Amino acid sequence: LDAQHFEGLPIYSLCGQEKWARVVEIQGGGILVIVFKDRGLFTKRRFSLWGIHCPEAQPSLLSPSWDLERKAAQRTKHILETRLLHKVVRVRFTREDRFGRAMGRIFLEDGTDFNRWLCHNHFAVPCNHEDKCLSIADRIPRQIHDLKK
Repeated sequence: LDAQHFEGLPIYSLCGQEKWARVVEIQGGGILVIVFKDRGLFTKRRFSLWGIHCPEAQPSLLSPSWDLERKAAQRTKHILETRLLHKVVRVRFTREDRFGRAMGRIFLEDGTDFNRWLCHNHFAVPCNHEDKCLSIADRIPRQIHDLKK
């Protein structure tokens, strides 16, 4: 088949869809690996929690609170593993990020919006739609403050 056969074909997107999925891996920094059924086939995708920023396991070496940020990242990853790993969740796909990961919101079986829960409990901070977050110093103030104790 040559290129002219593919002109005008729509691009398939998960945006706007909701699916039940199993979380099979937590990679940290708000990145998960999920498995879900799409068009009759099981699909495995890297998935980023949309609208929030979780602390990074490898923060900038220039950060004055490097060690505290790493500890905050470990605590957040532990929460993600405890609450999501090997669980079935409802995923609302929003878009893809610049790395090709699916992005969206996670809802627990009881209906809890997990993205909001992470922010409410100071494991993450909200971001706007352009992936612009607070400055490094303001990202996880409650967690970093708690770690200093």
